[in-house]
Amino acid sequence: MATKFTLATLADDTEQTVYAGACRLTAIEALLNVAQTESFLQLWDNANPNPGTTAPRMVIPIPAIATQGLMRKFKLIMPNGGLRFGTALTCLLTTTHDGETAATTTAVPQKLDLFIVKG
Repeated sequence: MATKFTLATLADDTEQTVYAGACRLTAIEALLNVAQTESFLQLWDNANPNPGTTAPRMVIPIPAIATQGLMRKFKLIMPNGGLRFGTALTCLLTTTHDGETAATTTAVPQKLDLFIVKG
């Protein structure tokens, strides 16, 4: 059974630990903001990464609503039981791919949920 983790602050330059242990990321769900621009969800298999220096395990673009038409929800389901993180799952929403600058308040979704399975 997947556990839902809602990112607390999306326009913050501090990375957030989703789970401090081995887990699988099974899905990502974003409720897009009407004024939103594209942002990037960086994911690390590291308990304490240094954004901009530590290479992310995966970077997922969160689209602007203009590219989605009338669709307000963006959902990504990971195949084969999810993407495995052996150490920890830490993330940060940024303005650029592999960057360290946090997404601004106008660039973030209204809500961003990550679904994980522990272990």
